[in-house]
Amino acid sequence: MKNKWGCVLGFILCLFTFQATAQKITTLNFTINDGLPSNTIRTIFKDSRGLLWIGTDNGLCSYDGIKFKIYDEIVNLKNNSVWSIVEDLQHNIWIAIYGKGLAKYDGKKFTYYSNNDGWRNNRIRKLYFSKKHQCLILGTEDGLFVYANSKFQSFPNKKLTNPFQVIGINEWKDKILISTRVYGIHALTFPTTNSPTARLDSFLKTETCFSGFVDENLYFGGSGGEHFFTKNLISSKIETFPSPLIWDFAKVQSNTVYAASWDVATVSGGLFKYSNGQYQDVSKQANITSSVLW
Repeated sequence: MKNKWGCVLGFILCLFTFQATAQKITTLNFTINDGLPSNTIRTIFKDSRGLLWIGTDNGLCSYDGIKFKIYDEIVNLKNNSVWSIVEDLQHNIWIAIYGKGLAKYDGKKFTYYSNNDGWRNNRIRKLYFSKKHQCLILGTEDGLFVYANSKFQSFPNKKLTNPFQVIGINEWKDKILISTRVYGIHALTFPTTNSPTARLDSFLKTETCFSGFVDENLYFGGSGGEHFFTKNLISSKIETFPSPLIWDFAKVQSNTVYAASWDVATVSGGLFKYSNGQYQDVSKQANITSSVLW
């Protein structure tokens, strides 16, 4: 299984420039030949300085628009499998090292955290930093964990039949919505703005999903039933479209969301675009030859 995932995910890093008038996508492709540590890319994050951070299965790297800088086990990173990256208010870069916990990079050195520091699962899939609530949120293969005031708070508080696998974290109004694979969407709320004590409640039932994303009042889900759907969080109106499995979403402009797709068992997948109720494959338009997008 390790070889299967390691061989087929990612392949290229694509930077898209969207020209609003012509609706044209200009694509630049980067591979290990240009300085990436691996063609298997798990996550991409742009920090407050405009530096692009790229997490791969063979280490972390940054890109300043000119060159790549690699941080890996050989140089100074504890483990090479990077799945998620965020930045806090002090400009620390937090890195989810899948299976090995969490790393904080302050620009000079790495500080490491593991389940010995207050959570129970080192297989972190998603990281999210809330500026409003000043906390770091860890979404793992089994459990959600909130880090605030140097303490971890864990959810859920009771043992469940299936793992509480977190597939998406988004802020919506006064809540932080937590998308899970089999338990639907939960709402993380805080009694006061700076309170470290949070509460997790069931918010919305959904089918089995592999990805979840919120844009304004729309929830986007990548279903295990071979389709993509949107659900209005206010009116509960649902739209459904045939689609390969979706693993991640990104918003680039108003009313336009892109989806990275890969069907795992087949070669189906690519880059899909949702805009104004229309859903289409734009892989060829974006000059993406791979059907395997993470």
